[in-house]
Amino acid sequence: MSSESEMRNDRTDIREIVGQYFAALDLRDPKLMAGCFSEDTVYKALDGEGGVYNGIADTVAVLMGVKVFTATNHKASNVTINLKGDSADVVTFAIAHCLIGPIDSARILIRGLRYVDKFKRTPAGWRIAHRRHIPLWQYETASVPLALPQS
Repeated sequence: MSSESEMRNDRTDIREIVGQYFAALDLRDPKLMAGCFSEDTVYKALDGEGGVYNGIADTVAVLMGVKVFTATNHKASNVTINLKGDSADVVTFAIAHCLIGPIDSARILIRGLRYVDKFKRTPAGWRIAHRRHIPLWQYETASVPLALPQS
């Protein structure tokens, strides 16, 4: 039986992996991304419509290979964690801001996302073993030139 302190630490560790995943996407850092997944991970992009990827190498290659976005910024809004010993069911809602095209004439895609995950405890710590990436809604708008506000 896990103590309350151990469960709190597990939840913190899982939340750190959720944050690491978004940072890896936005930084486009394959090494950071690889540290989010278990060796036997299964990733269902766009809830399977965007493909199903198996293992760290395949998953990281696909995620780092997305070239349509000039830049992205992902932010988790809600994370629920249901611990079950050495596994956990985790649901994360997020907002993604995605820049498409050159900065001076870009479009911005804003998406609401849900990630439904199975995490597992590995010798390296908590890792995503199964992920469903589910787009919920989106809209698109034009960007404005980067500039400091004028007084």
